Amino acid sequence: MLKIEHVCAEPYFHDISFTLEDYGMISISSSDSESEKLLADIFCGIQSIQKGKFQIDDFSVCKETLLEYRKHYVSSLVSDFQIIKNKCVKDVVCMHLSYEEQAYYEIMNLWDLYTIEKETMQDLSFEQCFRVLLARCMLKESKVLVFYPDSTPLSLKEREYVYELLQKCSEYMLVIIIGDKKASYYADRSIEFHDGYLESDDQGIILKNKKQIKQGKVKPYSYPSFLSYRYRYRFVYRALRVVMILILGCFSLFFLCTNLNVVDMQMKILEKHGQQHFLIEKHAQDFLGNIYPRQYMQFQDKDIKELEKNIKGNVMVSYAPVDFYMANAYLNGIYTTNNVPFVSTMGVYEAENMEDTGIKLVSGYYPKEYNEAALTLDAARYLINEQGTSFENYLGKVFYWYGIPLRISGIVEEISYEHAKEKQMPYMNDTYLFVKKGFIQHHPLSNMQSFPLSSKRMLINNRSYEINRFSENPHYLYYTNGSMVLNSLDTLKENEVVLDFQSAVLLGFPYHRIFFDENKTYEEKIWEYLVYIEQWINQSIRVQAYTISTNPDASAFFQKDFIIKGFLLPDDDEIEQGYIDDNATIYMKQSVLEPYVQSGAGIQNVMYYGKKDQLESTLHFLYTNDTYDAVLPSDDVFRLLVLDIQDLSIFLLGSSVCLLLLYGIVMMWLLKRTMKHMKEEMSIWYAYGNSRKSIQKEYEKTFLKYIKKDVWTGLCVSLFFSFIYLILLVWKLEAMPQQFLYLGMILLVSISIYFLKKGVLLYVLHKEAVLPDWYAND
Repeated sequence: MLKIEHVCAEPYFHDISFTLEDYGMISISSSDSESEKLLADIFCGIQSIQKGKFQIDDFSVCKETLLEYRKHYVSSLVSDFQIIKNKCVKDVVCMHLSYEEQAYYEIMNLWDLYTIEKETMQDLSFEQCFRVLLARCMLKESKVLVFYPDSTPLSLKEREYVYELLQKCSEYMLVIIIGDKKASYYADRSIEFHDGYLESDDQGIILKNKKQIKQGKVKPYSYPSFLSYRYRYRFVYRALRVVMILILGCFSLFFLCTNLNVVDMQMKILEKHGQQHFLIEKHAQDFLGNIYPRQYMQFQDKDIKELEKNIKGNVMVSYAPVDFYMANAYLNGIYTTNNVPFVSTMGVYEAENMEDTGIKLVSGYYPKEYNEAALTLDAARYLINEQGTSFENYLGKVFYWYGIPLRISGIVEEISYEHAKEKQMPYMNDTYLFVKKGFIQHHPLSNMQSFPLSSKRMLINNRSYEINRFSENPHYLYYTNGSMVLNSLDTLKENEVVLDFQSAVLLGFPYHRIFFDENKTYEEKIWEYLVYIEQWINQSIRVQAYTISTNPDASAFFQKDFIIKGFLLPDDDEIEQGYIDDNATIYMKQSVLEPYVQSGAGIQNVMYYGKKDQLESTLHFLYTNDTYDAVLPSDDVFRLLVLDIQDLSIFLLGSSVCLLLLYGIVMMWLLKRTMKHMKEEMSIWYAYGNSRKSIQKEYEKTFLKYIKKDVWTGLCVSLFFSFIYLILLVWKLEAMPQQFLYLGMILLVSISIYFLKKGVLLYVLHKEAVLPDWYAND
């Protein structure tokens, strides 16, 4: 029995009292909709009364007992009835709760639903859907069913059908219809209010008898619907887990590599290989000052002075011809004596004495004169071509180095095979000679002039062609200007160039098809060549010399526009034997090249040697300097595991932050999406006795569980690969074992990410509604 005694809810109700039986159909209406809405909220258990007494049987309904009231005493049909369209009939009736089978089948048969229990709600008619809702209300252990038709989208005809069904339902429980006076035609009792006072109460006698049905006992409530929504967005959740792995992986790599003591590692590498010397390289730099870390350029004299000024120890410079082609053709042709071996592939290291090189002398002495050289035994055997002789037999032998005879004064120690094989000491093998300091200044190479070492290209019709050399106009080559064959380039102007035969091949001359055709005569081959090059003569061409292959325009120190005056004629080897090299050359007037030429001897390599107390300061200078870099044994591994990753440190940190934002945005999108789709279902759980806070807690618990799993997975994967990374450092480079202590920082970051996401989640749950708008007065 339901009792309302002296209830006041200003200004809507003033001291109202009535009593309702525990079954039957009751119609309650009022003169204004606000009071009807308030009545619906009170009977549904959304709001509590301000004054008075609301009691059902021996249970008193107040603010503190609203949850218990909704859970055990009342069911409500409001708003859109909480019809979950994507669920089957059985799931909507049971709401995934475990009822007793007898009670379930009895109620399903009562409403003719047993045969359609596996069909989805969206496939049912309106009448079938409403019977499903009534079955759900009856299966729940409630005593009162509240129906507020004005909150629903039902038409008048649909309401009449609903009232007929509610009449049947009223035989088992108390049914209260609020706000529709037409419901009084179907009701057993009608109550009307006007201006807050009870105006009429038709307390008729309920003729029908109350029927009993065994209500099912249910296990504790749960929220299995989260699983269905997780399955719906399973690919998004999996992608989020991968994103979390990437977040922690990127941060782990960033943190580990930025906390490595690079100089200490370099010292350990040198100690491991027993070295006190290493190669120094210069990073490429364009005219705007931009550094290109993985590209290198030739040292200049000012670089050597800067190194000697800033580092302690010995800086040894290796010299070699800038233009090997011209040096071989000119110097060897002039100075070489018959039957004396000469070398054209070795550079020379200048040093005052053997101690400055850090290499042991095996036999003889270090060069004291400019016509002496020291080299390894293998190099001596290669030059002298005598096998099996002792060190002493090579001393005093003579060989030529670009036209100058050198006498072997000493034999230096060999470099181990392992080092040479692994390319750990590319600057210390048998391709270098050791000479007295100042040797190169006394060599004819210093008097030669060569175009600086660089990459070169020609641009025609917006296309680029790599070439090998620039050369001044020779007096002995034949070329054609399209109308005649000339044997001198003396008449060439400063804005004109002549291209060689190899350049014509680059431009597209069908060399293989024509010159390898045995059916063509010599004259026919020449004629086809002349016909082809005629289209290029007098065309505009841009010529560049640059030092950075990835950015030619920014590093071009030579750039001029020319007119193609003509092409060299192919020689007999190229025509008859099909021989052609890849060294394309552009010929131009000597006055054009003169401002750019330099000494014929250029710096090939720079090697450093220092004592142990000098190495650390030198390595620190090179590591902190953007222009120069040290090349050590195992340098490829060191660059891959340390330097390359350090170069990506900003990218790794930025990626982890961006991915963290992405993860948060997508996770909050999933939360809002789930809340939007589950509002109706959550309103059912609300009607089942759960508070708004408990529903928010369930969202919090569920999504924190997802985040926790993602963070835990990302932590395990990142720790695993971080451990592998550190093992590689220890194994390959002998990194400091203290790096393993940094793994704890990854754990702290993971915990921080978890609590950060938790804070964002709680904020969103606080701002977003977990229930439909109809429950806003909760």
